[in-house]
Amino acid sequence: EVRLAHSGEEALKAIEEEVPDLLVLDVHMPGIDGYEVCRRLRDNPALDDLRIIMLTSSDDKHAAFEAGVDDYLNKDVDLLNLPNRVKMILEME
Repeated sequence: EVRLAHSGEEALKAIEEEVPDLLVLDVHMPGIDGYEVCRRLRDNPALDDLRIIMLTSSDDKHAAFEAGVDDYLNKDVDLLNLPNRVKMILEME
């Protein structure tokens, strides 16, 4: 099941209502950017098991991992490989 959020605030609100198994997050969103969304989620101990993939056109991998992502993919990612990356992240302990 996939749910969409069109802004950082909308994503945070949706996660309050129902915590997903995996979050695919863009850096550039209206309002709160993806780095800040990720930091806020990582500051919540109740969300320690939430896996986050940052999918973005930005080349700042360092900032993404500093914010707390589990994986980082450029938007030019091979979409046929995306399900494999998602599976790998979900299987992480």
